[in-house]
Amino acid sequence: MDPSTRSLNLILISIVNGFFFFIGIFLNSIVIICLLRSNQHLKRLCSFMILVLSCFDLATVIVCHPLIITSTYIWSTGDNEQTNIYHRVKKYSNILFHFSFMALLVMNIDRFLAVSFPFFHRLNVTRRRLMALLGVFLVLILVERVLAYRDIFGIMCYAAEAVLVGALLVVIFVINCKMYKTAKTAQRVATTGISTCILAVACFIVFSAPLLIYSAIQFAPDTLHQGNGKLFSLWASTFACMNSSVNCLLFFWKDRNLRQEGAKVLEGFVKRESSTFETDNHDMRAIKNHREA
Repeated sequence: MDPSTRSLNLILISIVNGFFFFIGIFLNSIVIICLLRSNQHLKRLCSFMILVLSCFDLATVIVCHPLIITSTYIWSTGDNEQTNIYHRVKKYSNILFHFSFMALLVMNIDRFLAVSFPFFHRLNVTRRRLMALLGVFLVLILVERVLAYRDIFGIMCYAAEAVLVGALLVVIFVINCKMYKTAKTAQRVATTGISTCILAVACFIVFSAPLLIYSAIQFAPDTLHQGNGKLFSLWASTFACMNSSVNCLLFFWKDRNLRQEGAKVLEGFVKRESSTFETDNHDMRAIKNHREA
């Protein structure tokens, strides 16, 4: 690949990742602050899972976006040895992306039980049990990453991961569609939260599709994924990480009550900044007048 193409991709990937780095930190931080301040919202299991998802998304944004930019810069220099090292590091940092997916999966399980088996959900589903289920999923992801890192079972780990994530996405999407239909027919629960889950899963499918495709082409001959494959991997990881900025928009800012809480936090932040600015200006004027006197 010629240097001009490498430089162009470096600029584009850096701009996209830099933008979503700041946006993701800002939006997810507001979500976390608002939910931690409101005991009323945290009593709801759905809001609690939004908090957990936002924490994983914030970690993904902070770690993965800068790492993708660094990996792209090294790739653009043509240093194959360093590129392979950072490419491997970036590949295993994607574990945070999978953590977010598992949090989304547990959230959908909670929603499914609440709609389809409300009595069972009310008696048996608690925060502790949801976190225990999430913990089991995270341990499985960690085990898979350790096996992949040590090249145990070779490339089969990545193939199994791609197939499993793809299958779970289809299952979750179908479940959400059935939940929406059930809730709309029974009219016993609001369909807004379910439609949001459907939209979130659809977005996850769109953003994660390039990464799943890249995992699939690992079976291709080396000529297919040693050259343009690394560039495709960088863009695929970029799209996957972008999903961590979209989740909070769907689950938090789409909810009117939570959106109002977010607006209050932003309003309080702006007022504090304005007050600090006015105080600094007053102090500067006082010092200036004292010197003139």
